[in-house]
Amino acid sequence: LEGMTEHFFGRRVPGFLRRDELVARHEQALGRPLVDLRWFELFAMARSSTLQIRTELLEARRRGKEPNPVERNAVLAYTAAAIAEADVSR
Repeated sequence: LEGMTEHFFGRRVPGFLRRDELVARHEQALGRPLVDLRWFELFAMARSSTLQIRTELLEARRRGKEPNPVERNAVLAYTAAAIAEADVSR
């Protein structure tokens, strides 16, 4: 979320921990390292993008308007780029 916020708004959200700080807190609380975190982050981004597109489509239909083309969805494009450049294979 931090990377996406910086990408779209050019700044961080005040008061939010940086990713490395958040990971360190979770690892300390769990007493073990987080495993496959990037995969889960990418999955959450893809799921969120899908829900956003579906919600926009349903809202457009409800209002009797044309939905925004999926190809112009900036969040989906950002998510696809993040997935493409990620190395989550083992």
